[in-house]
Amino acid sequence: KAADMAGAAAFVARVEARLERCADENVMCKRYFDRDVQAKLDALRETCAMHAGLKQLEHRALHWQAGSAATMQEECFKLQKTAEELMQAVHDATVVLERDQSRFRKLGVPLTMEEVKGPRVSALRLAELYMRQVLSEIVRLRRLSLDGGHVKAYLVSAVQFAFRIHQFVRGFNEECEAALSEVHNELNYIKAKEAAASPPKQ
Repeated sequence: KAADMAGAAAFVARVEARLERCADENVMCKRYFDRDVQAKLDALRETCAMHAGLKQLEHRALHWQAGSAATMQEECFKLQKTAEELMQAVHDATVVLERDQSRFRKLGVPLTMEEVKGPRVSALRLAELYMRQVLSEIVRLRRLSLDGGHVKAYLVSAVQFAFRIHQFVRGFNEECEAALSEVHNELNYIKAKEAAASPPKQ
């Protein structure tokens, strides 16, 4: 029995390496493995693939190379797309775990809800980066005196994206709280400018 998913993945890799040498994997499994062993191997394959996918997305989020895109819009689009992939993968894993947790436990598969927490929380990094990208773009546009009406749209999109991540993770960390506070300050500044520029009510 594997103690954790790293051990399970190593075991599956060893089995797969041996089975690759066989002419017909299915025949070999049926000949040498009983039904319980085949069921456990199938469950381990399924959960290891799912776990690897989650960990890849978590790593991508936590080690995101900011500024790789040519524009802020492209960078934010990539962040949003990665967040959607991450949220879908976490959702799918949660559904599988809620449905098959007792079966996994019976087969000795070590995948639990704890394994989903890291990938879920890593989405906060994407939210922070999105907001920081927007804030940096606003600074750049102001320097060029180009901070027109589209700036407000950028800020609103940052708030909307952050809210989605907040709902997904069920909270914020300090970095997201700080970035969101700056976004709100920028929105308040724009509202004050709009109010000052509008004609007084008669």
